[in-house]
Amino acid sequence: MQNKLNWSLGALLGTALAVVPSAVLAEGRPSLVNTRIATPFGSNGHSSTVDGRIFIGNIREDAATTTTTWIARVFRPEAVTYDASGRPSFSTAFSAGKTVDVHNGENALAFCFPNPAQPYALASGVAVYQPFLFDSQMYNGPNRFRRRTVDVRVSQPFTTQAEVASFSTGALETLTTVTGAGIFGIEPTMTSDGRLLIFQGGPANNGAIDHMMYAYNPTPCAATGWSNPRPVSMMFNDANPGVKRYPLAWKRLKAATGEDFGDTTSGALVRGAYAWVDHEGRNLLYIAVTYTDGARREAVSLVGADTNWTAYHIDGAINTDRLDLAHLFYSGPMWNFEQERLPSQSFPQGQSNEAHYLPVTKTHDVLALFGSNTADYNEVDLGELMDPFHLLFLPMNELVTRAGAYDLTRTPDLSGRFFTGTLQGAASISPGNAVTRSAPTDSLWQPHGKGKALLVPGGSALAVNLTDASGTVPGVGAFVRGLSVEFAVRPDADIQQGCTTGNPYRYLMQKQGGLDIIYEASNQVQFSLVINGQRVRLGVSPALPVGQWSHLAYTWDGVTGVFNEYLNGVPTNRTLPVAPGTARLGTGTLFIGAGANLDAQRCPA
Repeated sequence: MQNKLNWSLGALLGTALAVVPSAVLAEGRPSLVNTRIATPFGSNGHSSTVDGRIFIGNIREDAATTTTTWIARVFRPEAVTYDASGRPSFSTAFSAGKTVDVHNGENALAFCFPNPAQPYALASGVAVYQPFLFDSQMYNGPNRFRRRTVDVRVSQPFTTQAEVASFSTGALETLTTVTGAGIFGIEPTMTSDGRLLIFQGGPANNGAIDHMMYAYNPTPCAATGWSNPRPVSMMFNDANPGVKRYPLAWKRLKAATGEDFGDTTSGALVRGAYAWVDHEGRNLLYIAVTYTDGARREAVSLVGADTNWTAYHIDGAINTDRLDLAHLFYSGPMWNFEQERLPSQSFPQGQSNEAHYLPVTKTHDVLALFGSNTADYNEVDLGELMDPFHLLFLPMNELVTRAGAYDLTRTPDLSGRFFTGTLQGAASISPGNAVTRSAPTDSLWQPHGKGKALLVPGGSALAVNLTDASGTVPGVGAFVRGLSVEFAVRPDADIQQGCTTGNPYRYLMQKQGGLDIIYEASNQVQFSLVINGQRVRLGVSPALPVGQWSHLAYTWDGVTGVFNEYLNGVPTNRTLPVAPGTARLGTGTLFIGAGANLDAQRCPA
């Protein structure tokens, strides 16, 4: 979430405009949304149990003997440690585990529990897990889905010494639909109730792939009786009342541009791979864009109830770089480790889980995601996507089109209003995430930006066309009595180079007749807003460090007239004007970077 101005202005990390004042103080716990954490769990594909305690992954394939080696390992949150800044370490959190050779097993797996409320039974101090494991045929035939029983027994469960005591699998059964047909595809994922199966396949159910598909069964984990597969974007018009229990099905799915995904098999369907559906069927995580090898392994994305049913190309740690890393197979626990169980339910009795928490980020609803092929842990903040007061929310990362391709000329608007930003001049989006803390050891407790940056050389900008035909959008055509603006910026070291005459300032943001944010020659920022038809200027902020990231935020309460200014989450406590009244940006183009005249000179006149 960034924007980089380079005449030398630097970079801005995500810009957010909201039509009510909002607090931007440092949160009460660190944020990991821009930080990937390495883990010792690595495999080519995996699935984790509904309680997040057992991971099974594929570590070897032998085509000559059609044998796959699976490993079962215990995840031990009791062994997670935290450094002084709140960063977790998983160095001893995964047990060594046990392996089993499986005939014709796959690397893409999905657990299914007939009774997810009781994923294990305790017997003589051993936790016994007996779920089904779904996969598709890998060798000598089509990619047809099957299930098999799994028996995993854990000694010393819920302790730092928990380990797999035994691991075995049962007989294969082929999945069939209500018409007796097979279900063809790869990479299954299932909701915790065992009734909704989502996978990569094709609308014809003939083994073709590249689309997100689903099937439903009223009987959890059953081998027979599945509905005929349909595209995920057709969950919205599925007449089966069982499908409607999942929030993912409640509204029509949209692309980041606001275009609808198709509700027929011949429409513009969701293209993706390596799906993971959360346990309640609220959101679907998938990989949207092709990697250098031609497979969809880039642009980890999310769509569902917590993205306003709009495809969200995640900006932050999990998408480190545009093409640096092939992303395959993520999964997350159903719960928050702090709230996993009462001490009376712990083993040994009375043990507290208070000091062991995931996710670490506590700002909103957060997904805690483990990757097997990337051997990492990431967190994705969902709450920031559902603020009903957002007028504009620009992550400054590259847009992913409805067809599943990068568009490097645009960045999406995550407010739900689809005010997509378009790059002007030589502006560009950084290929990798910006490191917004000056050192990796800096505190994670302070607010910081995340994800990609918009690079803006002189005469370049991001242009956002604010439209409001009815004059009813708060903050655009309709007047409001409150506004907040926040962003992160990194001025380049040569920001004032060659600037010796005139009034040497740079625009950070400009909406003619509405607001402007100016970077002064003194390395200070000046915010102004038109209130009751008159421009109110706040004067200059504290000086910003050149070549470093700073987080700036401004709030205005039109009832009291009070302005607030924050630098890195801390109030600057400057004496600011008091201006009660109403304001609006108005329709037209909002520029981030060079202003409306797109000045290219070093010193604007």
